[in-house]
Amino acid sequence: MESQAIYGDIFFIINFSMDFLALFLAGKILRRKMKLSMMCLAAALGGVYSVLRLVFVGHGAVDFAINIVILMLMCFIAFKWNSWKSFALSCVLFVGVSFFLGGAMTAFYNILNQIFGEYPLNAGGQSAPIELWHLALLAAAGAAVALIWGRLTYSGAKKPPATVKITLHERTLEVVGLVDSGNLLHEPISRRPVIMLTRKMAFNLLGEEVYQLTPSTIAELGEKTSLRVRLVPVDSVGGRSMIVALIPDSVSVNDIEKEACLGIDQTENGDFGGHHALVPSLLTE
Repeated sequence: MESQAIYGDIFFIINFSMDFLALFLAGKILRRKMKLSMMCLAAALGGVYSVLRLVFVGHGAVDFAINIVILMLMCFIAFKWNSWKSFALSCVLFVGVSFFLGGAMTAFYNILNQIFGEYPLNAGGQSAPIELWHLALLAAAGAAVALIWGRLTYSGAKKPPATVKITLHERTLEVVGLVDSGNLLHEPISRRPVIMLTRKMAFNLLGEEVYQLTPSTIAELGEKTSLRVRLVPVDSVGGRSMIVALIPDSVSVNDIEKEACLGIDQTENGDFGGHHALVPSLLTE
């Protein structure tokens, strides 16, 4: 059988493109804030590592451990760090999307070969007619299309930030919130939309009580606050969970009074795309 050379630059382009596409799709699914420079850096790390593996072959558990470290480092570069749960979910979804894309590209590879009249490996064991650089171009084109699509859909759905004024326990807080059509949270009884607030900002309204706003610790809240507590179910990629929301004295969005609940994000130093609140888009209509 005639051997086929594997060129490092082509192999890098293939893996860079596939890693970039997998990171991008994982970020879109999880609604992560992404920067093009960081995404390219993370994908480049994956591409370089894939080339190095052609030269330095690992052994058993050591090779597996290095793969995990590179995977985690790529996700850390692309998505930063919010919490262990959030980071682990990013890593798992990145792996899942990578497997899916790998299978899709293999299927596409086979289809193209059938169109050209040959299978990837025929009965005589001859290699497929499609060259590696063809596959590299397909992967790069897929990444480019995904990036352009993401830019177009994001810009089309992007809305200007909203000014949110919240009054609770005779304290008033004003923050600038990110308007998000993907925030579909409702309090199940009153059907009020839920405005998510960072813990840092919620501390200005509730003080130390903000740390008791979890389903397992709400019994520790004072009576004044506990009367306002509502439990809101949340469905996400990670499964179903519950968050604690509060009924404030009043809420206004862009100086218009609204009926809404106040959910508290318990992530340490978390934010919403650089904003302190996440506002359902229906409250701005």
